[in-house]
Amino acid sequence: MRVSVYHNVARDEAGRMINFDGYESGHPIVHVFEADIDLGDEVFASALAEMVWTACNLGPDELTGRMATLARAYRDRRLRSLSVGDVVALGEGDDSEERVAMCVDAVGFSFVRTDRLNIVTTCEHGTQPWPLDARPVHV
Repeated sequence: MRVSVYHNVARDEAGRMINFDGYESGHPIVHVFEADIDLGDEVFASALAEMVWTACNLGPDELTGRMATLARAYRDRRLRSLSVGDVVALGEGDDSEERVAMCVDAVGFSFVRTDRLNIVTTCEHGTQPWPLDARPVHV
């Protein structure tokens, strides 16, 4: 399953980050990470998003197996933690009807419409766009 991680870079009129207030449709998000995860058994979208959140928030030394590999690849890009307001998308292609996107909430995730994602290429501390020619990390 293809997993894409997006950092929310929304700011208010004064230039302060507002992503921790949660994701709103139209917020600018940066595609920062992509992985292909072999699931074997069928996994619910929310359970997979939770796995990705764990790997993007814990260090590789705190995890084992595929989760440690995913965490290491994420940290090797010097990315900030996956936080409230950020988005995890499952499936391939930005416009695929079978693609599912979820934003990180204070507790758990909420589904968001994939046709309303405002993907930008802003680069800032802890948020670097995924290179166009990069291959997904295989886990």
